[in-house]
Amino acid sequence: MRIKKKILWTLLSMSTLVAIVDVLAVNRQQATALAGATKEAENVARVMTFTLMSDANKLSPTAQDIVVQLHKTQQRDVVLVDANKLILADAIPAEIGQTFAADPGDEVGVTMKDRQVRTFIEVSKDFPAGIKQIVVPVESESRQVIGAVVLEYTPIYDELMHAAHATIRQIIITGLACLALALLISFYMGRSIAKPLQQLTEVATGFASGRTDLPMPAPRQDEIGELAASFSDMVQKREQAKLELSRLNNELELRVIERTAELAAANKALHAENIERKQAQETLQASEEKFRQLADNITDVFWITSPDLKKIHYVSAAYLRIWGRSTESLYADPHQWVNSILPEDRDRAFAMFTTLMGNEHAVSTEYRIARPDGAVRWVHDRGFQVRDASGKILRLAGIATDITMRKQIEESLRASETRFRSFFEQAAVGVAQVAPDGRFLLTNQRYADMVGRTREELLACKFQDITHPDDLNQDLNNVRRLLTGEAPSYATTKRYLRKDGELVWVNLNVSLIAESAGHPRHFLAVAEDITDRKRLETQLFQSQKLETVGKLAGGIAHEFNSIMTAIIGQSELMLGELSVENPLYTNATEIRQAAGRAATLTRQLLAYGRKQSLQPEILDLNSVVAGIADTLRHLLGRGTNLRLVPAPGLKPVKADAQQIQQVVLNLAMNAADAMPNGGKLTVETANVTLDDQFVQNVPELKAGEYVMLAITDTGTGFNEKVRARLFEPFFTTKGVGGGVGLGLSTCYGIIKQSGGHISVYSELGHGSSFKIYLPQVEQLIKNPIPRPILSDLPQGTETILLVEDDPALREMAATLLKRLGYTVLAAADGLEALKIKRPLEAGEVDLLFTDVVMPQMDGKELSERVLALSPHTRILFTSAYTANAVVHQGVLNNAAAILQKPFTPSALARKLREVLDAVPQAVA
Repeated sequence: MRIKKKILWTLLSMSTLVAIVDVLAVNRQQATALAGATKEAENVARVMTFTLMSDANKLSPTAQDIVVQLHKTQQRDVVLVDANKLILADAIPAEIGQTFAADPGDEVGVTMKDRQVRTFIEVSKDFPAGIKQIVVPVESESRQVIGAVVLEYTPIYDELMHAAHATIRQIIITGLACLALALLISFYMGRSIAKPLQQLTEVATGFASGRTDLPMPAPRQDEIGELAASFSDMVQKREQAKLELSRLNNELELRVIERTAELAAANKALHAENIERKQAQETLQASEEKFRQLADNITDVFWITSPDLKKIHYVSAAYLRIWGRSTESLYADPHQWVNSILPEDRDRAFAMFTTLMGNEHAVSTEYRIARPDGAVRWVHDRGFQVRDASGKILRLAGIATDITMRKQIEESLRASETRFRSFFEQAAVGVAQVAPDGRFLLTNQRYADMVGRTREELLACKFQDITHPDDLNQDLNNVRRLLTGEAPSYATTKRYLRKDGELVWVNLNVSLIAESAGHPRHFLAVAEDITDRKRLETQLFQSQKLETVGKLAGGIAHEFNSIMTAIIGQSELMLGELSVENPLYTNATEIRQAAGRAATLTRQLLAYGRKQSLQPEILDLNSVVAGIADTLRHLLGRGTNLRLVPAPGLKPVKADAQQIQQVVLNLAMNAADAMPNGGKLTVETANVTLDDQFVQNVPELKAGEYVMLAITDTGTGFNEKVRARLFEPFFTTKGVGGGVGLGLSTCYGIIKQSGGHISVYSELGHGSSFKIYLPQVEQLIKNPIPRPILSDLPQGTETILLVEDDPALREMAATLLKRLGYTVLAAADGLEALKIKRPLEAGEVDLLFTDVVMPQMDGKELSERVLALSPHTRILFTSAYTANAVVHQGVLNNAAAILQKPFTPSALARKLREVLDAVPQAVA
């Protein structure tokens, strides 16, 4: 019994020892599992350390990738938190950014404070038994705790413990079996088991100390043998468990090594990424600094606001220069921007920028602001949206430019343009811009009116289209000179073709307007209408031409007068000596009549040349026309109806009545020729007033009151070409023998010599109208008195010194004077006359009858020398020029007695007696 008790106690002791050993083994396995999990958590924490930056809110995407990868491949739950326990990385992305709540005991916070690794159990309703967690602090390079890594180690612990559980169960079963065996042996065995038990006790003691190489009792077929066999099996299983545990440990270490390598590679990538990020940050900082320097130094205001315009994020320093307010005041009061806008522009500008809050990506507007100093400035503001990748509006930005100077310039330009437009449109000359190819680009109304077109029509054509063909080549050459730089401008006179076919004469000044690069932009053409001036120049030229022809005609008449005077005198002398029955009487009569016609022709030439001697007097043109009414009817014939229209209350004029009658007769004869089949001739008078506009086209007239005498017929009329030459001498539209062409030229000369003007209007098939204008006078009218015709010539017995360079005229005059009873001393010139000294010195010469114009010595000089020898001698001059012309040219004074050539014997006889019987007067 004692042995049984000893055996029992021995077995109990062995079972207890085995249980203690098993418990120690289990604790060791648990510690090993916990150490492995802790080591893995520390490795993960070291890896995670590189994933955090100085700003814990910024996390590398690599950390999140590692956490997700651990969860996928190894079912490891790793959570990375910052110093505030905010989750930075988690296998569940939805948890990122939330507070780590699975820490009721604040194990994470305590770990980050004392920097010690801790384990704790998270208990929840889903895991009543709890989830084992390991917390490892994360430090920065500056040794500051910036976060923690929380690693769930339950899976790896369970894996390690799962392998040990089988052994533990076996150990427990074995212990229970041993205990049962001990009880059985204590009841059924005896002393035979003491030694084996002792041996087994030693083995158990060695096994408890970790030895498994102790000798086992020999096999037996009893309880001790069974016990020894069982104990041997337990040892073997323990050895197997140790081997299995070693294998698992090796696998775990291998897996840790692999993880460490992966983490090292990830750490290297993170390090490179950190370097790149640091470089990017430096580049960004440099860019931001450049932007700030640029924004602070530009003259425009750069601004950034919140999307609702209620907060100013940034405004550049130019705000102070333009707005006159500090940037700090705008930051403090964002409404300052709106309030500074003038009320007239405020609502419009603010409404424009509020559209940026919606779908309007960019806006631009102009408005006025009031500065604190009272100045008003114009601002051009442009705003635009700044959106993120998702399209959300992050902020509004813009640039405001001070455009006050531009607005002032624009206002000045508008005023200048208004002034230019006023000058352009109201200019008295035509102004146009012309393209280098000749197209009209811009023109004023005056230019369009000048060329007889509308502006639209003028802008649709080129200057080549309206230029007279004869002037085009010269115009194109001038344009070429401008384009090649030979001249900056040119001036010319040219003709334009109006739309109605009329010609327009212009003075044209053209300048080339070039761009800054020197390329021609357009021509500036200024055209002055000189059509009226050209017409006046033509009329003046015509008048000068007629004046020249008149002088020529006067010169011819002067010479012709001397010849005709001799012929008329000799023919009258012959007629005085011949009886009517004498056959020579008829010949002499024909000679006298032919000479008379020649004298009439000479008078017409002198009248045209305005060298005919007129006897102007105060006339009533109604009376003058009425006095020749019968003559007019006789000239016109029965087929022509004469109509006289005298104006009542007609003002008087001063003219030669016979010359005016001659003008009317000449015009009536031309009218009769123009109406071969009869017609109507109207002669009318009227008081008229010629204004400045009318006399502009008639240079020899002055504005004032005139009397008009109009002669109008219903004849064939004539064209403009004939009208231009109508008053030229010897110009006629009649056939050979129909006229010599002096009728109208004589009329022209008479009217001009009378201080008047004659004009004509005619159209082919519609007759002609001649209008004569004579100045009105206020003197009383004297009715013309017919000149008496004396049948007997006055005679005398005085001595006359006759000086004439024409031999025929000298001979005729000497014969006539002798027949009149005078003593005649004849000389061919002045020198020959002065040789007759004795009669002169003796005072026997009563009268000197001399030509004015002679070779060697003229009549004036001769008269002066004769008076020096004989002061009492009377002087009578003769000349083919009129007395007025001779006096006007300074040859003689107004008191000189002049007999105009050609003269008749009766005219010479009367003039001699007039001079001889008059009181003597000085000549010079």
